Amino acid sequence: MTKETLKALRIIVPGVISIVLIYPLFMRELTVQSMLDVSCAVSIVGGLTLGAFLGGLYYILNLRRPFIKRPTTDIQGNIKTQLLQMCDDDTSTEGERLREGRTLMHIFYDLVDNDASLTEKAKSVRLNGLMWSSSADAMAISLIASAIFTIAACFSSRAHYSYWAVLCLVTFIFANVSLLTLTKRHIDLSNQQLELIRLKYASEVSKKIAAAAKGTRDA
Repeated sequence: MTKETLKALRIIVPGVISIVLIYPLFMRELTVQSMLDVSCAVSIVGGLTLGAFLGGLYYILNLRRPFIKRPTTDIQGNIKTQLLQMCDDDTSTEGERLREGRTLMHIFYDLVDNDASLTEKAKSVRLNGLMWSSSADAMAISLIASAIFTIAACFSSRAHYSYWAVLCLVTFIFANVSLLTLTKRHIDLSNQQLELIRLKYASEVSKKIAAAAKGTRDA
């Protein structure tokens, strides 16, 4: 999976999830036949357009961020720690000042992008990353949808609103478990990359970190 494909899917997937979880709001009853009728009524072009619009709106509002903030910190923290461990004691101490910024991650990505074996491993990381971010998307959208259907159920006689609100909450819980599992797998996959970096580029990592630390100290 390329970076461009990953970026596109991270806009499309939230749009699709939004359509699936929200469209029962406009149905009189929730049955298999009614769902099929709605599916047939929505053209492919119309569905893609609506999905792109909702996905774009979701991206602009950055609704995914609260759900991935902690997992992202865990994943990147692991990478930064292991990069610093490749340095000698003096460089590692100097490099600690880089932990809060993006410099260590830039060093990591630069190595990954310029080594064929690391780039190959990155394909699995990106696939897991798509599932990881999609889980966060499902959490955000299902929570919003549950609130919408709960409020709607208070002002409507349509019984399926209450059922769908509960289903959205179940989706939220399932997506949360999925996010935790995929975060652990993401760390495992990045550890495979870091193991290869340690074998091939430990000295280069130390030099890059030393140079970056010196630059921040002199700035």
